[in-house]
Amino acid sequence: MYWFGGVSLTAGFCEEFLFRGYFIWVFAPWLGWWGAAALSVLIFAILHGTTFESLIVARQSLIS
Repeated sequence: MYWFGGVSLTAGFCEEFLFRGYFIWVFAPWLGWWGAAALSVLIFAILHGTTFESLIVARQSLIS
C-alpha cells in the first residue's frame, strides 16, 4: 500500500509539471503564451475524457 501513497502524491505534481510547465514552454515559441496555454488545456481535457464538464473546467482554468 505504500506505493499507492507515493503514486497519489506524485501524480498531481507530474500533471502540473507536464501540462502547465512543459507543454506551455514547448508550444509558446510558435503560439505565444496564451495560445500555448489554450492548447495545453485542450490536450488536458482530451486526455481526461472529453466531456462537456471537462471542457468547462478547461475553460475555467484559462480564466483563472
